[in-house]
Amino acid sequence: MNNRRNFLKSILAGGAASSGLATAAFGRNFDQPVPKKPEGATRILHITDLHIRPEHKAPERCKRLLQSALKQAGHVDMVFNGGDSIYAADYKNIKRERVLEQWKVWDDYVAAPLKGHKMVSALGNHDMWWATEKTDKMYGKPYVLQRLKQKDRYMGFDLGKWRVLVLDCNNGGLLDKEQEAWYFKEIKEHKDKPLVILSHQPIMMGGSLLGKGMSERQKELVNPLVEAKVEARPVHFVSGHIHVRDELAYKNVHFHCNGSVSGYWWEYMDSPGKDNSYEGTPMGYTIIDLHDDGSYHSHYHNATDAKDGKLLG
Repeated sequence: MNNRRNFLKSILAGGAASSGLATAAFGRNFDQPVPKKPEGATRILHITDLHIRPEHKAPERCKRLLQSALKQAGHVDMVFNGGDSIYAADYKNIKRERVLEQWKVWDDYVAAPLKGHKMVSALGNHDMWWATEKTDKMYGKPYVLQRLKQKDRYMGFDLGKWRVLVLDCNNGGLLDKEQEAWYFKEIKEHKDKPLVILSHQPIMMGGSLLGKGMSERQKELVNPLVEAKVEARPVHFVSGHIHVRDELAYKNVHFHCNGSVSGYWWEYMDSPGKDNSYEGTPMGYTIIDLHDDGSYHSHYHNATDAKDGKLLG
């Protein structure tokens, strides 16, 4: 929790947005019904920060949430999993048995409802287990990819008329050199296609692209995509990590940080006098519609029960 708060404070340090920059206010109404899928659109279900674990009825609640999301979304062309799939494997005190326990819950209560749907995952900072020898088959990123049934930690592919990039930002500062070289090659080779870029950590949120709220590494990744022309190709970064819904736009580049499936944390659902929201964003999921003309529509929805429409209990 402290890491998330510190990240949020640091990325907001730039203060108010500069001219041409827009950011969404917190605390908006997330109870609107899921719109019917537009004809010809590619529909994505974005789930992030599930933090699945055995405690606090999280398995059953998460399964019900996913079933509700899929039912309300209708036909989903792809699921974007934004990372932090399990509660936490990255702390020094986490034992092998705890890591295995969490991934078993993932298999039984998350992977099962999503079976039959195409899914791509970004690695979250809490997913990797480091408290073991490097020679251990469960050490680090390869084991997480194995559990997610995914070959690569970063990748690019076509989805309809769009190019999708999936990033691994768990490298002590966004992208490692190998991935960064691949990234610049991708955005150059596919310059005629609209882009949607999935990562766990936000590349940018709620700060200024032109001010001190943006690091040199962030500028290096974003600036080659910014174009002044009205007809410039659309670029949409999609992330999680902060558990807060925030949107930022500058010229043709847009940043969507979506709320989490787990809300503040699962245990807050059982805390008297507290709701399971973080900084005004309730637990939930996001429906994204990609259109062939390059337009992008995103709808964040409060978590509801598929049976009676009430908030998960």
